[in-house]
Amino acid sequence: MDKGNMAAAPMDTGMDKTQDRLYDLTSKIQDTVNTILSKLNSQGERVDKISNDIYQAGGIKENLQTVIEGAVDRDTHILELNTRNKMLENKVELLSSYVVRLEQKIDNMQTNISDLTDRSTRENVIITNFPEKKGEDLRVDSLGIKMSKLIGYIESVNLSTIPDPGQ
Repeated sequence: MDKGNMAAAPMDTGMDKTQDRLYDLTSKIQDTVNTILSKLNSQGERVDKISNDIYQAGGIKENLQTVIEGAVDRDTHILELNTRNKMLENKVELLSSYVVRLEQKIDNMQTNISDLTDRSTRENVIITNFPEKKGEDLRVDSLGIKMSKLIGYIESVNLSTIPDPGQ
């Protein structure tokens, strides 16, 4: 063999091994890139599906908007109820103070009625256990005659036979 050919042969083998290694590495890199691309495509499909779930009719975005509108309506309703509640509390306070004033007036009127009743009967005589006849004339002009009969009756009763109310 020729010296030039001998030197080229071992070098070719080294080059072949390097090329084989490069080919293997390139192949592995290509497989890895293909795997990554496949995963990215899969992730992209998932993102597209999530995006559709969010933005399509009846999707999450629409449902969320409905929930937000419902919450705003409920907040408005709660504010209206709070306002009505405050108004009712104020009315109850006013009515309570009115009731207190009425109770004070009733107490004053009862005191006045008692006082007037006491004054109207202060100089009257209350007679019990004295028979009253039907059709009896109790007018003032006949009262003098009736009183004289009563006094006569009282004089005829033995005062010692009347029981003592303290016993």
